[in-house]
Amino acid sequence: MYLSREDYFQAKATLNSIIENYDGEDLKQIANTKLEEIDAIENPKEEEIEAPEMEIELDEFNIDHDELEKLFNDEEEEFEDE
Repeated sequence: MYLSREDYFQAKATLNSIIENYDGEDLKQIANTKLEEIDAIENPKEEEIEAPEMEIELDEFNIDHDELEKLFNDEEEEFEDE
């Protein structure tokens, strides 16, 4: 019931109470499984995606490096003035 309402805090409290106080192992196993499901919902594992290495040759774009440096310096000065 608490899971369907996404009230994970109350669901975990109820399941922990069952695990701590119930004598039968069958219900304790079910409660442990449900706790693991809630943990998976609350803390999803992010798959690590390895980004491919990339190299950009700026010389191909005929960039005026002095002008580019001036642009960055101008932007830094604007941030400092704020």
